[in-house]
Amino acid sequence: MQIVNELKSLNTDASTLDQMIALSAFAKILEAEYGAKQVSRPEWLDDAQRTLAREIQSRTRDAKELRLREIEHSERALEEKAEKRERLRKEKEALQAELAKV
Repeated sequence: MQIVNELKSLNTDASTLDQMIALSAFAKILEAEYGAKQVSRPEWLDDAQRTLAREIQSRTRDAKELRLREIEHSERALEEKAEKRERLRKEKEALQAELAKV
């Protein structure tokens, strides 16, 4: 009953996203079983499900925001390279034109 104890004393700070998803899945199974047995769900189960849903959503959002910042940084770096390439191309053409006059 270790998983039940983990749900009862839920600590999301010490849990990974994978662990929280597994706990959430187990909590859903428990909820269904309580319903099938026509037994009222304990309050700790509802609390754990709400907490897990909130924390999973928060961490997922944080991961997406981090990835978005990484993409934006990469895009800026690529733009800078393209601008530098264009500046060098123009300088090269100018130098070739000057050398062609000599």
